[in-house]
Amino acid sequence: MASPNASELVLTAIDHMPILVVIVPLIMAPVSLIVGNTRIVWLLALLASLIAWAASSHLLMQVIDGGHISYHLGGWKPPLGIEYRIDAANALVLFLISGISTLVLVYMPQSIRFEIKKVSHTLFYCCYLLCFAGLLGVVATGDAFNIFVFL
Repeated sequence: MASPNASELVLTAIDHMPILVVIVPLIMAPVSLIVGNTRIVWLLALLASLIAWAASSHLLMQVIDGGHISYHLGGWKPPLGIEYRIDAANALVLFLISGISTLVLVYMPQSIRFEIKKVSHTLFYCCYLLCFAGLLGVVATGDAFNIFVFL
């Protein structure tokens, strides 16, 4: 079996942008609990937000002309499978949510220093990433059941 070349790997990552927007913050949440160091957890949260922002800006560029992206998780088409449907409005909202999240995270360490106990900072970032992933998921999903799941 031949190994895929670099261009095939890049194409694969680009094809999976709709799920990467949601899955990166979702994966970083439990990773932040495992890491435990507040400074590193903040950097992980900022990195997850930046990746989501970059992915959402790429999605926005793909659908800005009025097209849409229909992404079926696991290759299962609706109604049996989960569909992420990205159009220009969804992509713009994804871009705004992830952009605002990135800006907020830049100033977050100074903001939470006096409001949350130091021992709870890691838990705060974990909860923040889960909420962030939920907001992105609500925007990206294509059916009412998954809106309920992300809420």
